[in-house]
Amino acid sequence: MTDNQNLKRAIEFQPGRHFIARFLPGKDLHTAITEFCQQHKIKAGYIPSVFGGLKWAEVINPDPDKEGEEVEPVVKRYDHVMEFMGQGTIALNQKGEYENHLHIAAGGDSHNLVCMGHLVRGEMAILTEIVIVEAKGIEMIREIDPGVFPKPLLFFRQQVG
Repeated sequence: MTDNQNLKRAIEFQPGRHFIARFLPGKDLHTAITEFCQQHKIKAGYIPSVFGGLKWAEVINPDPDKEGEEVEPVVKRYDHVMEFMGQGTIALNQKGEYENHLHIAAGGDSHNLVCMGHLVRGEMAILTEIVIVEAKGIEMIREIDPGVFPKPLLFFRQQVG
């Protein structure tokens, strides 16, 4: 974590603008969310609902063969069309780039396979509907929290100015 003492692990905020949108197929879901947020100047917020179809997806889950301190994330690719639903957060990293975090539950192949976890990337199929709520008066930043997890985690601070 940066030496900026203003970063917190929890913070109160006021909801800002609310958006509901439909994304067209053929694009990565994270890319579509980032482009929408850039267009509407949303730098912090959350996604209470997103659902639709994915042509394929890469999802992270813990390695089922490891436990406790040894748990490591494993990326698994699903190469079939599936329905999905999820929630997430919208935040920037320390470079000011979007680093959104989305978890999904998806399924619908001929074996009724269901996958759940962190969406790394996935191409939208048919359509995707999404609700985005802007977080007003705060900054949401992703960075590493030493000793907790080796990947960037969410931190908050009051917005200045």
